[in-house]
Amino acid sequence: MKKLLILLTVTLIISCNNSPNKTVLKKENRQRYFSLERVAELKKRCVENGDTKAFGNLVDHYGNTPFEKYELLPVAIIMADKHNCDNARVAIYFSFLGNAK
Repeated sequence: MKKLLILLTVTLIISCNNSPNKTVLKKENRQRYFSLERVAELKKRCVENGDTKAFGNLVDHYGNTPFEKYELLPVAIIMADKHNCDNARVAIYFSFLGNAK
């Protein structure tokens, strides 16, 4: 009985330490929040019209896709300078704080 209990415990420990979960997490981190077409449309609306709702959607998108977070900065600079958007200034500020690490 003790041998069976030890065998089950060792099996449980080994099964909990498998690495397939790490590959699943890496794959999930590469998924997009919006499609490329939607992101291009949002960028165009921000740059040409100064659409603050579109900029908010871009902030959400780049917040949920951290591997593309540097693409928000040029749009934020244009929004802050050309369209006087305070949210863009905040995004620029946090972008610089993130790069200071």
